[in-house]
Formats: sequence, C-alpha cells, structure tokens
Amino acid sequence: MFFNFVDTEPAPAATAQDAGAPPSRPQVHAHTFDPRAHFVTQDKLQVGASHTLELASGDAVDVVGELVPELVHLPCAVRRRHVSDVHFEIASSDADVLQQTILANTDLVKGVYEGGLKTWECSVDLAEYALSSDLPLDTDSCILELGCGSALPALAILASNRPFAHMTLQDYNAEVLQVVTAPNVLLSLRPAPAANEVDRQGLYEVTLQRSDWDTLPRADKIDFVAGDWGTGMAEVLSQPAYDVILTSETIYDEATVPALLELIEAKLAPSGRALVAAKTFYFGVGGGVRAFESRVAARGKMNVHVAREITSGGVRREILELTWRA
Repeated sequence: MFFNFVDTEPAPAATAQDAGAPPSRPQVHAHTFDPRAHFVTQDKLQVGASHTLELASGDAVDVVGELVPELVHLPCAVRRRHVSDVHFEIASSDADVLQQTILANTDLVKGVYEGGLKTWECSVDLAEYALSSDLPLDTDSCILELGCGSALPALAILASNRPFAHMTLQDYNAEVLQVVTAPNVLLSLRPAPAANEVDRQGLYEVTLQRSDWDTLPRADKIDFVAGDWGTGMAEVLSQPAYDVILTSETIYDEATVPALLELIEAKLAPSGRALVAAKTFYFGVGGGVRAFESRVAARGKMNVHVAREITSGGVRREILELTWRA
C-alpha cells in the first residue's frame, strides 16, 4: 500500500504571515461542535466562506494516518491525519475558503482561517514539553487546548495514556475541527495499526466510524468548541475550570491577546497551570513572548516564567508557564 504523498508541509515564501500574524478578524461566536452530528463522507464536505457548515451526513470516512514525523523520538507514538489527505478531501469538495488557502499556499486568511491545517513549530515544542514535564494530571484533571488546530499537545497526552477526567479542544474554525482535529483524536484513540498495514513512508489507511465516538475508550471524555475567544467562550466551555490549559502559536496578534488572557483567567483552576508556546518574536507584527509577558504583568493576577527555551530550526521559541499569584 503506497500513497505517494511527498511534502507533508509545503514551504511557503517568507512573508509576515509566516511569523503567524493575520490582520484583525471578525468575531465568530463560540459554539459547541459535535463530531457525531457533523460526521461526513469524504466526497460530501461543503464549507462556506460564511463559517456556516453545510455538511452531509455519513457513517464512515476513509483517512490516511501517519506517525507525526516531528515526534517520532518520543516514547509514545503520536498519530494524526496526513496533511495531504486533508488537502485532498478539501480539494475534492466545495470547501471554497479552505480550497483558496491550499491553492494560495498561505497560512492564514483574514477573518476566516487561523492556520489550523498547518502543524506549527511551537505545537511540536509544547507536545514534547507536555510529556517531559511534571504536568499535574490525574483521574480528576481537566485539560483545555486553546487554538488547537491539529492539537499535537493534546494528542501527545492521549498517546501517552496519561490520566484525565475531561479534555476540551477549541479552535476558531469549526471547519478545522471537522477535517483535522476530530480525525486526529480518533486516530489517537484507536489501536495502533499493525506493521503490515503501514507503508514505507509510514502511512496507513483506516476507516473512521461515526460510532467510534461512542465506543472508543476515552472518547466520551473529549469535547470540541469552535469560535472566537471573546464571544461567550468562557460560558460555552464545558468545564467550570481546567487544571491544565495548553496553547501554542496564539499570541502573534496583539489584538487578540487580551481576550486570550481573559479566557485563561476565567477558566484556570486555582492550582492550575497554563502553558503558552510561542516564538520569541513575530517579526513585522509586534507580537511575541516579551510583549505577552508585559501584558500578564500589567494585569497583576498571574505569575509568568519561561519554562523552556528552544533554538532549533533557526527560530527562537519559548514555553511560558502561567500560575495564579499567591
């Protein structure tokens, strides 16, 4: 079985968008996203530019999975949907906005798409850190990933079989939750493929079932939310408080940082920890770690410190830890 996919992450020309910075976006009101209700067959996905999902129902979808190449060194196997399979599904559908994103080879579309099809460097950093640090996870723990996209940090936790009571995955785009996040979660919850089912590129085909959400272990502990952080998101999130909040590549736009901080403050448990992974500087747009630290300090509610610095790949990145002040 060979799929002949070549590039998992196309390399766009260097622009300000590569630093992760779209212009200001319109608000998309927070709403829950039920992957059971929106399960679709591969040739029937329809996504309109208005953020309204027009989805045909189906009971199964064939996807191509892979071990995440950037995380193969971890002691657990982190699996996701192959990006070329995602692109193929979108290109075969009437998903107008996401088609434009792929054809233009762009990372972000103003007010419409926030980069969830791409695996960003800091999400890899945060996935590694989530497994190597002493995150306070037990059978009562609630986990929230904000701006999750492919949700690598959450997938790493799932792959490691670390205990938790509930996990919420949030993204600006419901479309991304549909074609990327939810399939990634199912691939992580399903048994690993047999060796003879994986081709020489590390790819394998699997049929995801709507019923997986009711039968796979831990699937009932995971929910999804779409929308803007500042439009009732705190009320829509399913848990009163979260012990661990994860977010990566979400502080590039200075205009959205206040809403992100307000949401963290609203949902972080008294003894909880929020981990923010970001590039030290997003050149040309003003965002970055130092500006974020200044905003946290100015609000006077939380401590913030650098938990890890990463310099690989030629781009300086950091993971910040936020906790409540005593």
